[in-house]
Amino acid sequence: MDLEKCANCGRSGNIFGPDGSDLCIDCFNGAIVKNIENKKITDNVINPPYYKRGGIESIEIEEAWELGYKLGNVLKYILRAGKKGDRLKDLKKAQWHLDREIQQEETRRLTP
Repeated sequence: MDLEKCANCGRSGNIFGPDGSDLCIDCFNGAIVKNIENKKITDNVINPPYYKRGGIESIEIEEAWELGYKLGNVLKYILRAGKKGDRLKDLKKAQWHLDREIQQEETRRLTP
């Protein structure tokens, strides 16, 4: 199917897009590559691999058990310990959140 101009670059050519897009072959291929790169970036931001093991993400456990912010972070840092960076740093972060949760619980019990 002939087209007057590519919708992206303005060159004359033939429609290539199997989806019926009005792009030349170069622009269509470029769009595919860009979409693949954007998906990789999104996947690494939204679903980073260091939060997932055995097909389960830490956030799924946090939500299922209704752990809340602090205990959810304890779980997250323990599960990812050593997989994203420094293992000791992750364990200390987990400990910090657990200590805060314990302090809050102790305060709650002392408050009439």
